[in-house]
Order: sequence, then C-alpha cells, then structure tokens
Amino acid sequence: MALKELQGETSDIILTYINEVLNINQLQNKILGISADNTNSNFGGSSRSGKNNVFRKLEQTLGKDLIGINCAAHILNNCLQTACDCLPIDIECIVVKLYSYFYIYTVRVEEFKDFCIFVNVEYQKLLGHSKTRWLSLKPAIERIIKLFKTLKQWFSTGVPRSTSVPRNDHRCSANL
Repeated sequence: MALKELQGETSDIILTYINEVLNINQLQNKILGISADNTNSNFGGSSRSGKNNVFRKLEQTLGKDLIGINCAAHILNNCLQTACDCLPIDIECIVVKLYSYFYIYTVRVEEFKDFCIFVNVEYQKLLGHSKTRWLSLKPAIERIIKLFKTLKQWFSTGVPRSTSVPRNDHRCSANL
C-alpha cells in the first residue's frame, strides 16, 4: 500500500501515518488487525500493556477491537524453523559445524584454498550462522551450495582424523 520514512518512531507519528494510509485507501471500516514487531511503541511490548502504543491508539481511533498479529517475519521464521525440525537432517547444525571446522583454523583454510585452486574453483569464505541472527542462515546455505561439490571432494580426500568435525548430533553428523 505505502512505505515512507518517518521523522521519528513514536506511537503518535506512526499512528498518524497509518491513519493517513487507511484514509487514502478507504480502509478504516475494513481493517481487522495489525501486524508489527513487539516493540513498546507498536504493542506496548510482548505483554501488550499500556495505552500509549500504536495498537491501542489505533483501536481508539477506529472505535473497534483489532487483532494484534505480532511480527510477520518472526512468525514466518518460527513456522519454517518448526518445519525444518521435522526434517531427518539438521541444516543449521551442518552450517554451524562446517563454519566451525574452518573458522579459526588458518591451516585448514589455506589447505582448502589450495584445494580450490587444484580443482579450479574460486575459493569463497564459508559464512557463519547464529540463532540470534536468523537471517544469516540463507546466505550461509547459499555459500555452501556454491562450494558443495568442492567441499564434498575435500572431505572425501581423507581429512586427517585429528581434524574431523565433532559428531555429537545424529541429525547432523550422518550428513557431514
């Protein structure tokens, strides 16, 4: 519908803009809910307490109860994470363990770079992933996919057992 950079983040500034958009698109009578992050200015925090937030002020302005939906991006992430938990392999575990295998071991990185030259593949650094930075998973997976054949060859050539990846998770280790 509309996107605009606002001059502040207070509930009054955000509410004014939402009302503007609702009026322009004649949606005041059609709106049923609002989706936003759980910040204090949007919902009054996760407990949805208080009246000085966009959600409560919009209900007052429209004169009706609304459904508070929380952050759609976080909801989608939680859905996908739950679906991934049903897979027979743990993708996150594989990403983290591959990254950890090379992360602080300069010798391993240099040997892998040499191997990339040997097989005529452009070396690219593996990317890390952290549960608190859930948007980092996709770029890390994409990088692994780009290097998959080379990584598979690398680990198939007989990496010394003393440098093998720890195998304490059956959904991860069976696929490394």
